[in-house]
Amino acid sequence: MNYLPYQPSYSRLSSEEEALLDEVVAGIRETVSHLDELNGRKTRNFHAKTHAGILGTLTFNETGTALDALNPYPAKELKVLGRFSNAESVILDDRKSMAAFGFALQITDGQGFEADFPLVNFPIFPTNSAEDVLEVVKAINERTRKSEKNEVKLWSTLEVVKEFSSLALNSGLLSMMNVMLKSLMMKKDFVLNYTFHSVGCYRFGDAMSKIRLVPQKKYPVEDAAERVQQEMVQEILLQESICFDFQIQVSTDEKKQPINELLVEWPEDQFVTIGRLEFPKQEIITSGNQELEHTSFSPFQNAEGLLPVGKIQQLRHRAYDASFEARTGKKMAK
Repeated sequence: MNYLPYQPSYSRLSSEEEALLDEVVAGIRETVSHLDELNGRKTRNFHAKTHAGILGTLTFNETGTALDALNPYPAKELKVLGRFSNAESVILDDRKSMAAFGFALQITDGQGFEADFPLVNFPIFPTNSAEDVLEVVKAINERTRKSEKNEVKLWSTLEVVKEFSSLALNSGLLSMMNVMLKSLMMKKDFVLNYTFHSVGCYRFGDAMSKIRLVPQKKYPVEDAAERVQQEMVQEILLQESICFDFQIQVSTDEKKQPINELLVEWPEDQFVTIGRLEFPKQEIITSGNQELEHTSFSPFQNAEGLLPVGKIQQLRHRAYDASFEARTGKKMAK
């Protein structure tokens, strides 16, 4: 396999981007420190609402390809903590929230190895510009700090869309509008029925890849848009196990599989299933569990061969640290 080799230069920010990042990180700390009075408790800067925590295993299979030699995971079977969430920046009633979900994974071997992957149910990001992302986060944080609780609930979804629409200048109007239209038209469904994708790229040993989770079964839940996601997840897991195909796609062509052009969707047919993610029947960990609420799913704690790659990922690094430290009063472990 002639894969695109990892280079640190893919994640390097300009001096202007670094300066703006410093300003945004300060804003994140201030915003999160105010979120207890807005939401009744401190929450994340984004993905504020937890739907459920679940425990399972990730088992790798032989693919018979060069991926087997590249695989940086230390064992064939690993433990997994999964956290379902909503991508809104404030806690909303499920009936009022967007169809924007997250599935964060914390993969461990119980002996010091850890790999965290925050995944979302949309395969592309609305911009390639690190500067634009920073400006949007800055604007959202400023608006959040100025708003009262009831006002935040009214503008959270619409305001994020409005702010992201400003990215069209650097990202290209047609591409930008296409992404926004697809995201807004996504059908509201049961969280276990979505395919989840990595935001940007991760190392896979010496290569660079995207990650995808594909549910092995869809659940015909009636009135999913009107029900509470946490209750639906518990209902299913009390009856049966749930399983996902754990897939990756390694970049072999920078034009077709670019690292820093997050508006480009990688070829659908080139993902390879390298493992099975299984969550057996269980009582879920509910959103009120403080240990789950204080758990960090930061991919920047990953083993070296599984670290995030790219400019947008680099922005997320310091944002994760700032949000975690403001929420918990603790420094992020290095």
